[in-house]
Amino acid sequence: MIVVRTQVAEKWWRDEVRERGTLPSEEWLASREPFLSRVAAASLEKVAIPFVWVWTTAPQLRDHVVEIASRIFPAALVVNTGDVPDIGCGPYLTVRLDSDDAILPSAIDALATMHLDRGWLVDWPRGWMLEWETGRIAEREWPWRRQSPFLAMTHETRAHVLDLGPDHSVARSGRMQRVITARSWIQTIHGGNVMNKWRDAEPVDAETRRRVLSAAGIEDMW
Repeated sequence: MIVVRTQVAEKWWRDEVRERGTLPSEEWLASREPFLSRVAAASLEKVAIPFVWVWTTAPQLRDHVVEIASRIFPAALVVNTGDVPDIGCGPYLTVRLDSDDAILPSAIDALATMHLDRGWLVDWPRGWMLEWETGRIAEREWPWRRQSPFLAMTHETRAHVLDLGPDHSVARSGRMQRVITARSWIQTIHGGNVMNKWRDAEPVDAETRRRVLSAAGIEDMW
């Protein structure tokens, strides 16, 4: 079973001590909704194989998140952080997807042909950046020594189906890896994303940009 996990409204980390910090506000949630709708959900709507999209959230914000899910992707399963989702039997292949990013539908469809058993990690190190303000697109890839945040992990039991490691940078520890070299995702660059920046990247040409947006199912609004 293919499971896509997205953290939608969980407590922010205090990086200096790696402890859970404050909850995001409802205003922050409202600002996140366009990315969930026009990027993440838009790409998943084009996936051809069966999958379950699980949103994890803080219990205090669950009702609000359920309302967002009903507007964007009614089939999404919203669960409290730490809870085990009520889904079918394993084995599972769980995909990590941030709420403001997209994984190309073709990349998820290809998972059905891999037939991975226990102990595997699928790594997508190469993709694209989308600057939300301008619509520019550029290539991006993660160096081999660092684990990409775009990954999938095999699990045998439902109790661990949402376990993608405490940090994507160490997720591959102790696992066999299937590295996919094709560009397989879109990472959105926007004002609310403090971790990822454009960094003087060279934009792709107009035809490549059109092709990438089409492949991801993202409407060209720029």
